[in-house]
Amino acid sequence: MFYPKWLRQAGALLLGGMLAFSQLPPAHAAGDDWQTIYKGVLRSTLNDETVFPADGQGALAVLADLNLDGVPELFLGRPTEGSRSLRQYTISGNAGAELQPATAQDQVDLAIQDLKLYYNSTTGQTLLTAESHGVEEGAQNSFAIYEYALADGQFTGRTIFSYTDQISQYGGVPRVETTYRCIVNGSLTTVTKATYENALAQYYDGYELVEEYEATSALLEGSRREAYNAEEVDALLKSYTPCPVLALPSQSPVIVDGRQMDLAVYNIGGNTYFKLRDLAEALNGTGKQYNVGWDNESRQVAIESGQPYQPVAGDPTAPQSTVPSLGKQPSDAYVSFDGRKVEAEKYNINGNNYFKLRDLAQLLDFQVEWQQSSRSILIDTTKTYSPA
Repeated sequence: MFYPKWLRQAGALLLGGMLAFSQLPPAHAAGDDWQTIYKGVLRSTLNDETVFPADGQGALAVLADLNLDGVPELFLGRPTEGSRSLRQYTISGNAGAELQPATAQDQVDLAIQDLKLYYNSTTGQTLLTAESHGVEEGAQNSFAIYEYALADGQFTGRTIFSYTDQISQYGGVPRVETTYRCIVNGSLTTVTKATYENALAQYYDGYELVEEYEATSALLEGSRREAYNAEEVDALLKSYTPCPVLALPSQSPVIVDGRQMDLAVYNIGGNTYFKLRDLAEALNGTGKQYNVGWDNESRQVAIESGQPYQPVAGDPTAPQSTVPSLGKQPSDAYVSFDGRKVEAEKYNINGNNYFKLRDLAQLLDFQVEWQQSSRSILIDTTKTYSPA
């Protein structure tokens, strides 16, 4: 069977489909300290001897951002008991919440540690995929691709594609018969080889591999007395590398001091992100105006508060996109503010840096509010900043 190069390189397990378009209020701060939260979750879960007895086998832990909101989910399983996740968690508000399967058939395979991200720049859809290879009892070879989705604290997981090479005897001569299956009308159905290959090619059509996405995994061996080991857990959590996130174009109007502005705004994980120069232009002439430049000494983007904004030629306001984009977190999350280095969360989206609105509001000391009745983002430069 032939697989195109991009599919052979993909790895396994699949989180399909476009995440639902969202218009969340900008005052969402879930997952700001997810490492501390997961440390407590791991301590309680690993010390539960009914799940992870201190028998030397340890636990396989995987951190993977399934919904691309910037905060990873946590999966835990026993390395020697198949490859299924026994416990899975996400961050909800300021606490860890156990993910529940939508049905009794839904499961997470710990091959999730090999997740690969694919993105369709035309539609904004994403796929997280991984492959499962193995030898089943009575079969020479087996292969499967699973599809996963995460919504409302529940995950779904089902096989989308699979094949098995079954050994049979015909007149004393062994023969290999391959059975192909794929989803047809919502059910995993046996199909011909041609149907299988055509469906597989169509499934990935238009997607490109995103090299920067990677799950983090570690075998937590614990000790003879208990499964939890603080140093191992700290090392796992600190080793997680931020991955690309899904940036949803916001349809919420932006009103600055009573004036509606036409700005490109993205929502990431419930927070609102603005292009730094777009916001500078919107605030120009107000008491919170600022200029944007470059600080050669600190090698940072520089914000000069109180200064009129000076546009840069060839840098027009970006039009609002209509499809989700991928946001990539730069390694340097700092800016120079009036000559001092300060931290500010930012993402690179379509070649431009977008900053969290509430970080900028706190730096420049203006108020941000969410008006539920009009579903609008309100910026008031006459008021001082206060957290939501």
